[in-house]
Amino acid sequence: MTDWELHRFLRDATEQPWDGAGLPDFPVEESLNAETLNWYQAMFHHRHRQQKQVDDPLEFLRKWRFLVHESGRPVLTRAAVLLFGQDHCVYELLSRPVLDYQRIDTSHRVFTPERRWDDRLVFEENLFET
Repeated sequence: MTDWELHRFLRDATEQPWDGAGLPDFPVEESLNAETLNWYQAMFHHRHRQQKQVDDPLEFLRKWRFLVHESGRPVLTRAAVLLFGQDHCVYELLSRPVLDYQRIDTSHRVFTPERRWDDRLVFEENLFET
């Protein structure tokens, strides 16, 4: 077993998943992109009509465990910030791009370091914005 596999095994065995951990340093309403969250709520209710519709964004987050209580106060989970967070919050959490897309239009046999890619897009927004 490699060190990476051992680390992953131990991480997966913890009681609290990484994305479910609360982030008390991220103010709840200021850290969320309201437009993204509203879009997701609409999509969720459209696709899961059997679920009772919850219109209040914070109640929706609480119901689906994107908002948890720690020390008696509501805090966002990592998953909430990654999915619905403001750009600066996502960057603070990951400190690297969510996605770095590079398109290479040439064969690997004619690759040169001077021309590394033909097109590149870097996404640092939440996952839905990306």
